[in-house]
Amino acid sequence: MKRLSVLLALLLCLTFVPTVLAESNVPEDKDMVFAFIIPSLDANWYIEICDSFTYAAEERGIKTLILPSDYDVDKEVANIDLCITEGVDGVCMFSFNENGAALAAKKLEGTGIPLVVPDSVGQALNKGADLAACVDFDWEKMGHMYAEWMAENTTGDFVIITGNFEHYPCIYVNKGMEERAKELGKNKLLDIRDADYTPDKAAAAAEDLINGGLEFETIFVMQEEMASAVVRVLKNAGVLNNPYKVITQNGQDMGIEMVKNGDLQMTISSSPGLEGYICFKMLYGLRTGKVNYLNEQKMVPIAQVTQADTVNPDPKVVIPWHRNEIFKDLCEEFFPELKGI
Repeated sequence: MKRLSVLLALLLCLTFVPTVLAESNVPEDKDMVFAFIIPSLDANWYIEICDSFTYAAEERGIKTLILPSDYDVDKEVANIDLCITEGVDGVCMFSFNENGAALAAKKLEGTGIPLVVPDSVGQALNKGADLAACVDFDWEKMGHMYAEWMAENTTGDFVIITGNFEHYPCIYVNKGMEERAKELGKNKLLDIRDADYTPDKAAAAAEDLINGGLEFETIFVMQEEMASAVVRVLKNAGVLNNPYKVITQNGQDMGIEMVKNGDLQMTISSSPGLEGYICFKMLYGLRTGKVNYLNEQKMVPIAQVTQADTVNPDPKVVIPWHRNEIFKDLCEEFFPELKGI
């Protein structure tokens, strides 16, 4: 009787094993297709994040379906539905609206399709839907870095020319900068202007600020295209670096060159290319069951860049925007669990 019980147990095990394997079955890399839903392909930031996601996918022989939504909510929803209909193996979604990522997460529930959300600045986590992972830059930390640089390198107060008052990266950078400056007690925020991410508006704001009677030393400009216009205004007035210094954000080639030649005193390197590469690695790790980032916010590496950093630049400091072999090293350094994925 005992021998019969053992035999029955073995038969049950043999019957169960194929079921488990079928449930955990993952397609081979060559059969996988990932989708990247993007606001548009009309800006360098979007192009580079998509290109480096594709670059990482190419390393594994995985196909990428790029789906621009052209800033149209209905088209974005249609792109999510297309991913479900086509049965893609994973979705990376950069939404241009606050509700897009949460909507995608709800639509993908129960489909077995993992969703990675870049650049939601944590807002997607507040919408009640489960997200496989959120990939962001630490904008508030950037604000702290600017305040600390000013405390170490300047004695005067500062003004901000921001991108847009409603844009979450701007909100967090400005908040971090002002709060950290107050803690350090060396520089004070005197004024903040909204330039709507438009160089001409940034130039007009700078002209107004330097002619407005305020005594300040540093102008923080949210983005390098706008900073270039501000630098032009200050140069024309003969006041660039005497007394007004300009610091900015992004770390793209034009910004690095301006730091190198002294037009900008500092920028922060935040590479959309590296972000795209990390997004793929996380999505692939999730799809293959090697990592679990459910409802976690993961931060992309950033680095302060000053003039000294532009001489024989270290790609771990001056992080390239375009697809680059250093992305693999940076990804594995900051996310050891992704090594070999």
